[in-house]
Amino acid sequence: MSLLKELVLRPWRGWRFHPKCFKCSQCGNKLKDNYYSYDNQTYCEKDMLHIQRTRNVRAERGRTIYGEI
Repeated sequence: MSLLKELVLRPWRGWRFHPKCFKCSQCGNKLKDNYYSYDNQTYCEKDMLHIQRTRNVRAERGRTIYGEI
């Protein structure tokens, strides 16, 4: 039996994502080191700033941690 090893991101509340699957919920662009979370969604800085201006909300800024599973 072989173990499957993959590079994963552990960015948000213990969730794990493949790097290619970690995207902005608004525009779909891949997220890298920094991201924002609001209402159980992840966003890039540009889209989060727009949401903050239009909805008057605060978002949590986070950083990803790369690792293997």
